[in-house]
Amino acid sequence: MVTLEHLTKKYADFTAVKNLDGTIEDGCIYGLVGFNGAGKTTLLKTIAGVYRADAGRVLVNGENIYENERLKSGVFLLSDDMYFLPQSTLKEMAKFYRGYYPAWSEKTFEKITALFELDPAARINGYSKGMHRQAGMVLALAAHPHTLLLDEAFDGLDLAKRRLLARILKEYAREKGAVVIVASHNLRELENLVDHLGIIKDHVFYFNDSIEAMKRSRSKYRAQFGPDVTLEALGALHLSLLAKEDDGFSFLCEGNEAAVHKTLDPLGLTVLERMPMTLEEFFMEQREGQEDAFTDLF
Repeated sequence: MVTLEHLTKKYADFTAVKNLDGTIEDGCIYGLVGFNGAGKTTLLKTIAGVYRADAGRVLVNGENIYENERLKSGVFLLSDDMYFLPQSTLKEMAKFYRGYYPAWSEKTFEKITALFELDPAARINGYSKGMHRQAGMVLALAAHPHTLLLDEAFDGLDLAKRRLLARILKEYAREKGAVVIVASHNLRELENLVDHLGIIKDHVFYFNDSIEAMKRSRSKYRAQFGPDVTLEALGALHLSLLAKEDDGFSFLCEGNEAAVHKTLDPLGLTVLERMPMTLEEFFMEQREGQEDAFTDLF
């Protein structure tokens, strides 16, 4: 279990993450998302004990992680730019990590290496970008950590390998009761993978709850009206991600269907259809009202 208690991390005068609280239970796959610079990587490195918190603390299984080597031997951080020893092979890197992680499994190493179709005797510097990522995942999973921290784990993987990795992570979290935290920009991959979601905006948690709670907090609708209803008229109702479609309008909003009918019926609502809301739509709602300066580019 990972617990954040009023966690704050700064770089000089810059606050990377501020006053974060939350608990991630054993067996949970937790998705961590945010725009570039939001503080995702900083949070992962602080959970791993690489960085020391400036305020608050990180507890892993009830103990402070920072400068706790015993706890760190059960935590694996797979960074976006994982380091491999120069000229090393995957087999040589396995020997390196085997000496640090007491729960290392040679069986897991061999099986996942085979699943990813990697040559353990080949030099890693000859691997492609996607193969580098797979090599890192092999080492991370073979270490059998109780806390697995992944920064852009799906980056560079083809569709087949992304699906394979998602299946492996689900199996690992379930079988080992491990905490798996996945920071990613690939929201479509996370949507069918994670149990809980943390969205960092302006260095604090904008949302930190289960996927089911996310879906309860907002709903997506498609609505049709008479010919006189315009996008501008609906815009006055403060609906999120409001868009004109061929046969009506789509939007996100709070409240149940009865409450939506109460708001829209006076405008001559003829059809109201509830639709699945995607994680990408929920995430992009944060940028509502922020316009990009997309003029005079060239």
